[in-house]
Order: sequence, then C-alpha cells, then structure tokens
Amino acid sequence: MTPRPLIPSYRSWGGAIARLLTLLAILPLVGASAGAAFALEIIVPAYFYPSPGSDWGRMTAALDQAPITAIMNPGNGPGANRDANYDAVTDAFTTAGGNLIGYVYSSYGARPLNQVLTDIDRYAQWYPIEGIFVDEFTNTSDPAVLDYYNAIYEHVKGINPEWEVMGNPGTTTVEAYLTRPTADRLMVWENFGSTYPGHTPSAWNADYDSTRFVNLLHTLASGDTAASYVDLAVERNVGGVYFTDDVLGNPWDRLPTYWDQFVAKVAAVNNRVEGPLQTLSNFVADGAIVIDAPRDGWAGVAAFDADPAGDTPAALDIDSVTIANDTDDLFIRLTFNAGNGQPAALGSAHRIYLDTDGDRGTGYYGDGGAFAIGADYLVLNNRLYGFQGKTQGTFSWNFLQDIPADATTTDDIEWSLPLAAVGGAEGFDFLVQTNDAAGPDYVPDAAATGALGNAYRYEIATPPLAGDYDADGDVDLADYSHWLARYGSVDTTADGNGDGAVDAADYTVWRDAYAATTSAKAVPEPSSAVMLFTLKLIDWRRRHAATRY
Repeated sequence: MTPRPLIPSYRSWGGAIARLLTLLAILPLVGASAGAAFALEIIVPAYFYPSPGSDWGRMTAALDQAPITAIMNPGNGPGANRDANYDAVTDAFTTAGGNLIGYVYSSYGARPLNQVLTDIDRYAQWYPIEGIFVDEFTNTSDPAVLDYYNAIYEHVKGINPEWEVMGNPGTTTVEAYLTRPTADRLMVWENFGSTYPGHTPSAWNADYDSTRFVNLLHTLASGDTAASYVDLAVERNVGGVYFTDDVLGNPWDRLPTYWDQFVAKVAAVNNRVEGPLQTLSNFVADGAIVIDAPRDGWAGVAAFDADPAGDTPAALDIDSVTIANDTDDLFIRLTFNAGNGQPAALGSAHRIYLDTDGDRGTGYYGDGGAFAIGADYLVLNNRLYGFQGKTQGTFSWNFLQDIPADATTTDDIEWSLPLAAVGGAEGFDFLVQTNDAAGPDYVPDAAATGALGNAYRYEIATPPLAGDYDADGDVDLADYSHWLARYGSVDTTADGNGDGAVDAADYTVWRDAYAATTSAKAVPEPSSAVMLFTLKLIDWRRRHAATRY
C-alpha cells in the first residue's frame, strides 16, 4: 500500500482551518480580570452507518456549538474496501470543522502488527482522517508491548506528524503509554455510567494537560446526570468526554437521546470563565451607612449586576445585592422583587456565604457540592458564623457574634459586620441564597452550579489617598494640574475636602499631601490672579463653544 502523502491535501487543510475557527469561536471574550476558558471536546465513537438521516448529520450540526472528534469505524476497522457511502458524511463533517480519526483494534497487543498497519494505510488512502484510534490497549509496562504500540504510533506519525494517536486501555493505566510514547491521548475510562462516581483517576494524570485524557460512559439514562458528570470529568482533569444512554451489545451505534442537552452542556463549560463574574469595591465615609429603615446611605453605591427577574416565584426572589465598606465595617444589602409579595422577615431564609481565602476545599460548598465557593463565613439572620472543621463532612458553623440587621422595610434587608470579624480579609467571593416554600434563589446563579461555577467578588476598599486627584495611587504634580484644570467646575474629582466644590481649599489638601511625600520638592503656589485667569479662561471656552457655528 502507498501511504497517504506527508503533505496534507486541500481537504485536510480545509478541515484543519475550519477546526481552528470552531475552536476560536467557542472561546469567550475574556476581560482583563478573568481567567482562561475550559478546553473540553466531545469524543464520539461514531459506529453508526451513514445511511440517509443518520446521526452523522446531527453530529456535524453540533460543531457550531462544541469541538468534536468522531471515530469512524466502517467494519471493525476500515474494512476490505472503501465504502463510498462515507464520502459525503465525512467530507461534510471535516469541512464543518470536525476532527475525524479511524478505528483499528489491537487485540491487547496480540494482533499481528502488519495487520494493524495495513488498516491504518487503508484509512489514509480512502478517508479524510487526521488520526487513528487504537482500541484494546493492554494495561502493562511490558517493554515488548510498549514497543508494539510505539511502532503503531511511529507509523501514524510517519504518514503525517500532525495526526493524532488515541489509545484505549479503557481503564486507569500506566504512564509509560504517554511517555514512551504510544499515544497522544488515552481513553482512561470506558464503562457503565453507574461506575463513574466511584472511579478514581491515576494520580499521575494530574501532571498532564486535560487534553491528554478521554472518558466514555454508556447506559447512562439521565441527561441531567450526564450533564453533572461533565463537571465531574473536568474536575478530574479530563478534556474529552462522551456520555450516552445507548446500551450493550454495541453502546456506540447511535447518539444519546439527550444529545442536544449534552452538547449544550459541553458548550456551556467551554464558555465558562474561571474567576469572578464581577468584582466591585465601594468605599463609603465612616458613618455614611447606618443600619436603619431609611437606607439613605446607599445612594450612589454601585450594586452588583441584577439577578434575573422572576427566576423564582418566591417572595424572596432577589433583585440585587450591594456591598460597601468604610474604615471598620462591611455593609450588605439585598433588594427583592416587590411583585412577588412582601418577603419573609429576617431569619434563616436569608443566607450570605463569604469565601475569604479563595480555597473551595477549606470551606462550606453546599449540600452535595452545589456551590462554586468554599464559604469560610455565613451571615444568617442577625448572626455571623465561621466554618469550623477540616473537611466538608466534619465541619460545623461556629457562632461568632451578633451583627446589626434591619428588615423593617417591605422589599430589602441590610446588615453590617466588623471587617475584623472576617479575618481582616482584603476581599472575598460570595454567594447569596434565599429559601422559602416556593423554592430557593441565588445570586449569582452561576455560583450554585458546582465547582466550575462563578461567584461575585468584593474587594475591601481603602480610603482614597488625600490629594490623589487623578486616582493613580500617588500624589504628584499631575494631581496639581488635575485640580487646576477643574477649579470652579462641576467635575468634583478634585474636591479634596468633600464640600461639593473645587476651590482653593482643595489645593490646600493637595499641597499638604504633596509636601508630606519624601519626593516633594518645591510646591507650586497658585496666586489668586492665576485662579481668576483660569476661571475666566474656562468661562470663555464654554461661551465660545456655545456660540460656535
């Protein structure tokens, strides 16, 4: 057999480019404060014949949402002859960005090597594959077996070094299969869905990128369970998944009945971003917020993004959460959807979980692992509790102190607690939960979706630096220029004494702060004539702009 040329064909390049575009499309636009997205791929054993209306079409259509590798298997391998019925479906799949690899079996190292290599060459000649799936890997470090699989690996790379080799021991295996190498990635669990919760990956898997490992499950009837197992796979550092309700004898002869749900779950994971959904910091003057019914002190304080309206029918449907701090205290306010009726009085139905160390493993993460955070502190009723214990299974909530709270209005609640009571943290991730008979509500909702969710973050704000009018963290001549340009204007960013006006008193605030710095030299002294000239210039510019034709 003449192997396929080393230079990829036009069709191969087109598939590679389309696949790259698909991968780029699923990566979210990430802000500067956000982390990287997950890289999760669907690995489909596509052992279904491409008859009209077959699952090949549904699989190809799903490439708009998630990256997919399909393992084609015309006849327990490529078969004795090329099957033209595969041409249209494989071309459509690869053109849409799918990664196509061909199935061969190895009989756990007992199949004659030349037969395996012949099957590989047939795939290379007949179909637009870009890799090989080697089934029935052994699970031993025997040097002769490693040589056998390495020979297969080298043969594939000799056809095209960019092609991948996926090996299938179907269970936890030895690291040598990657290091020899015998495969680029390994299918380290292929089993009944019921085995998955108790499955423990090999410890060495954690030393490699998740893209090196694949998990397949069959006979998994529930789509909801399959979706939750996707999260479990990612937690276990697995980058390729396929979970189906298909059953033995051949559990890979159709897509699962919940295929659309499964694809949507993988797409959601890939578009999920590590790190907080939103970070805010609100400093208020000491005494500005008082825990009482008027709520006057909250005016102008930025709230976190609003919770979707009506996402629970309960009277405790949260609208928003606002957090601020002064020098010594932290303040929290919840507002509720007034259309759902008056919320319940302050009590155990309102819970605020604070994760101050950023470590989910050292705090409470909800019954059944429902929370994305590990809460170190809990605000409940008018009390503050601390997580006490080494593990989730043995912890208790330790009462720390009573805290001021007010729930006398019809649609909001507020609390305050000393910053020192939460360990003097510089910030915290948080989750708000409310409960009543109609069901719970969470803010943000994503923080209640398991370990891979996202919370909001509050950074403890510090008092603004006196005289730092351009807010760059120091006091220098640029702040003087900032004040001078705003003298007498409605722009109060240079209002150093907080009296609502930018005037000579604010120059004094800057001058004293600048003089106190070790780098301060001569302090510019604006004369009253300079100030008068500046005011006249500002007024002239405004009038000139107003009369410009």
